[in-house]
Amino acid sequence: MSDTGGESELDPASKALWLIAFRRQHLQHRNNLLVKARDISLRAQPSDTAPPQDNINVEELEAIQAELEELSKREDMLRRSGSLQKDPQDVIPQDKLRRDSDWVKCDSCSLVVQTVVRHRVTNTTWFMCGIFSAVGCLFGCCLLPFLLNYFKDVSHYCPNCKAKIRNVPRF
Repeated sequence: MSDTGGESELDPASKALWLIAFRRQHLQHRNNLLVKARDISLRAQPSDTAPPQDNINVEELEAIQAELEELSKREDMLRRSGSLQKDPQDVIPQDKLRRDSDWVKCDSCSLVVQTVVRHRVTNTTWFMCGIFSAVGCLFGCCLLPFLLNYFKDVSHYCPNCKAKIRNVPRF
């Protein structure tokens, strides 16, 4: 699967949103880990004594919550800035996507984005390889379907959340 698009084509606002989502995920995992560790230490200690690390965990949990709130504010500000949005007349329905990248509204993240296009080898590609083998095997024509994107199916992906938006078959 070759990638004609990629993260290098993301605009700065999309990259910032991706980094915010990554950081939020990291903080949520850290928060869950601290809560589980605190619960385990509470079960291990007698009820009349407090664990020695309880204050440290509470402070870190509060710091994580504060950073999560700040990330939410930054994300809202980026989404409201409109740098990710395209004019509504330029957005096409997902079922109208063809072989080229275009502007659609992603169902997963609800943003209007320009899709990232990836070409995939499918049964059609292998079928065309068989046809070319029968016609021009001596000249290596059977490899053309694998070398040219014309004979491959197209998959559209959201550059923000990496969700698959639509597959477009070749034939």
